Amino acid sequence: VFKGVIERIFVLTVLCLEVASALTLLGALKIATRFKENENKVSNDFFLIGNLISVLFGFVYFVVLRNLVFNG
Repeated sequence: VFKGVIERIFVLTVLCLEVASALTLLGALKIATRFKENENKVSNDFFLIGNLISVLFGFVYFVVLRNLVFNG
């Protein structure tokens, strides 16, 4: 359930920021977790969630810095 929530937050964020090309990143990360299917599923889930959260933080940092520099 948690993984699905993170994925939906990611999709909502990139669409709100009009960075739909980041959906390609989501697809690539999901495929990357499928390549390691014979390994521990928990580690694959952490890989996907960790990368999505990392990219989300990158978007948040960008938006905050853009607003500080151009509107501050």
